[in-house]
Amino acid sequence: MYILKAATKYKKDKFAKTILHNVTSNRNIYDSIKIENVIELAQAYKK
Repeated sequence: MYILKAATKYKKDKFAKTILHNVTSNRNIYDSIKIENVIELAQAYKK
């Protein structure tokens, strides 16, 4: 659950918080997110 760790780490960020909420509340949204995009997003927020 890479996206959960990334979103939780940056939960103060509005966009990341929204992703975290969507992932935890709607599995369909998580399933529709490509892993490549998740990793790219997380790496961008690490900077």
